[in-house]
Amino acid sequence: MDDRKLLNSSRLCVIIEGAEFAKEFNYFISVQLEGEVEKRRTDISAKVTNPIFSANTFYLELPNSKAELNTRLFFSAFVVANREGSGGQARLLGECALELGPLAPALIDVKGAGTRQHLKFARYHEGKQVTVGRFLVTLRIVTEANFQEASSDVVEIFHPLPAMDPFAQFNWRVRVDFRAAVDLPLNGVSESGLPSSTLEFGWSQYLQQMPGDNETFKTKVFPNSRHPFYNQQHLY
Repeated sequence: MDDRKLLNSSRLCVIIEGAEFAKEFNYFISVQLEGEVEKRRTDISAKVTNPIFSANTFYLELPNSKAELNTRLFFSAFVVANREGSGGQARLLGECALELGPLAPALIDVKGAGTRQHLKFARYHEGKQVTVGRFLVTLRIVTEANFQEASSDVVEIFHPLPAMDPFAQFNWRVRVDFRAAVDLPLNGVSESGLPSSTLEFGWSQYLQQMPGDNETFKTKVFPNSRHPFYNQQHLY
């Protein structure tokens, strides 16, 4: 098998950290797989030279049609000026392109730790390339079978359905397990841009009719996270 081929239904896990810039500004970083339209980005940092991003982990889908590592990752660093509350004006500071081909042996080892790369943001000034920032990126392939949010304090939520009473009237029961969400979009409401989310489940007896409040269940709110782990169960 060609060692550049990926397993079907795989994702590329991208973790951005260790960013360093020359001046104190509000920053955010975007990442995009070559040939894909969608860009993912971090939250907006505090006004510092070494920003630490809360939303720094991304899972980029690798469709079967693109199951080759002969492609690139594009990173862009932005400065947010005139930031007041949740507003501000984003300006491109520098860019970085990473070839995935040379990293293939480490990436396709799905049981390994992947690879960590020290990268630079650069831009052209008066015909010369100037380094405007540095950062670390960790890359690894995650197969669909292993694509689960890790948590050190996960409490098992699976429980058997209540025992049926043979002398009571039969009732259908539905057990709904709420696990996790991945890569929720950022918003323009909170200062950090991180979403606070909840999941909702409802049951209606009729088609095209929304369930009422008494037939609706909501999970707890998971604040400021693009990768919430709800870990709740509901018996309906």
